[in-house]
Amino acid sequence: MDFSNGELTVMEMLWKGECLDENGEIQALELSKLLNEKYGFGKTSCYTFFGRLLEKGAITRRYPKYTIKPLISREEALRKQQQEAIERIGRAVQQECRD
Repeated sequence: MDFSNGELTVMEMLWKGECLDENGEIQALELSKLLNEKYGFGKTSCYTFFGRLLEKGAITRRYPKYTIKPLISREEALRKQQQEAIERIGRAVQQECRD
């Protein structure tokens, strides 16, 4: 799973868990405020990152109040990233061998 720097920052905050409630969730507005305080991220940027993470299946969202929850662990994300890197290298090697 490939994350941009901003998406990874959001996921790191979720993985640490300090901002999550007893159900492992946080309202998107609250998370965007925390990201602004700690990293200077604007609200629009935060919601862009949230949307991308939803599309990638890294977080889930429920209404009301746009409550989000991480769906994958740091370890799962790392495994997926390693597997994708191995596949990219394999394709590159195959292409090189054909040429």
